[in-house]
Amino acid sequence: MNITFLGSGAWATALAYDLTRNGHDITLYGICKEEIEDVNLNHRNSKYFLDVTLPSSIRATSDFSKAL
Repeated sequence: MNITFLGSGAWATALAYDLTRNGHDITLYGICKEEIEDVNLNHRNSKYFLDVTLPSSIRATSDFSKAL
């Protein structure tokens, strides 16, 4: 199942991380370019979780139409 979170903060990232363990593909929609690049390139959201590596099934975008 594909799931989109409108936001890329701590709460959305934590829920996304948990949902990937059940096989879901996650898109985080955000407006902060640095957070989006961090998620997509480094598989991290370092602003909120320094030592957590995110699964590759979590992606981020600032394009609302792509998020949905």
